Amino acid sequence: GIVWLAVLNSLVFTVVSAAIAVFISSLGLEENIFTAITIVVSLGMSFLCGIFVPMEWLSESIAAAARFLPAYWYIQANDLICGKQAYDAHRVLVCMLIEAGFAAVFALAAMVIRRYQAGRTAA
Repeated sequence: GIVWLAVLNSLVFTVVSAAIAVFISSLGLEENIFTAITIVVSLGMSFLCGIFVPMEWLSESIAAAARFLPAYWYIQANDLICGKQAYDAHRVLVCMLIEAGFAAVFALAAMVIRRYQAGRTAA
């Protein structure tokens, strides 16, 4: 049971990561700029959301800002699943749904950008 929740959470976050990569790639940037942006985004989320630095060490304002990043919800779900917080199946599901929402937003934004770019080149 619990192991499969952890696997599902990892799968959902993999989809989020792929959607972010597709979004950034849809911006039509040069490869070195694309690489730089992906490194900044991934390391930034890792520091702000409790992957490299425990959330307890971060200030209240940083923790509040981290809620607007998908990695925060991934870590929250992991903490619930692994027992760092009191297990609550409803909260785990909410965290995963928020992660999926981020994936949907990034995927939709990438589609909008690509359609806009296709319209500009056709005109």
